[in-house]
Amino acid sequence: MKRDEELRQQFFQRVMDALSNPTRTEILQLLSKSERELSFTEIKKELGIRNNAALSHHLNKLQRACLIKQIEELGDPQTTNDPYRSFYSMTSFGKALLPYLQSIQDTIKQVGPILDKALVAAFSSI
Repeated sequence: MKRDEELRQQFFQRVMDALSNPTRTEILQLLSKSERELSFTEIKKELGIRNNAALSHHLNKLQRACLIKQIEELGDPQTTNDPYRSFYSMTSFGKALLPYLQSIQDTIKQVGPILDKALVAAFSSI
């Protein structure tokens, strides 16, 4: 039982880590709005990400948190410049979690001015 709880806690931390980055939440929102899987190149272009390694890192974090899945496809090398392609889509867990993420973001927007005042007050006394 204790091991199960440790695994749940590790998974929770992995999900929170994945959701803590604005680029990763943008990827989730992009995939959630798409009616089909999106390729690595499509995600890169849509979000204006220039660095392949950075996008790979973000996608890997989301996959490790079970929020997205990768579908690999091998095309015909005779008809395409990029015969090996990866496509991404939301998992059912990612889809289920997305409304909660949106709710948290909405709440933060609502309390933002209150938070700003509290932070200014807290740090002005230091």
